[in-house]
Amino acid sequence: MLSPQKHIRLSESLLGLGANILNLLSRPQTPEQIYDKLKNLNLLISHDFEHIILALDFLYACGAIELNEQGKVVKCS
Repeated sequence: MLSPQKHIRLSESLLGLGANILNLLSRPQTPEQIYDKLKNLNLLISHDFEHIILALDFLYACGAIELNEQGKVVKCS
């Protein structure tokens, strides 16, 4: 589920979810705010809150995001 494969579309993978999360991070947000925005934009095709956390873990491990002093997710520049 991490990467797109023959039977898993990019939009259903954690990589695709991570890309959508990065596109939303114009300002610091909590994971709950990120989930709500993705849900409102109908970008959570087969994902739930647990997948949001896994995608955030992946993005953090890659150095794409970090947490600020308030515990909000921010995009690294």
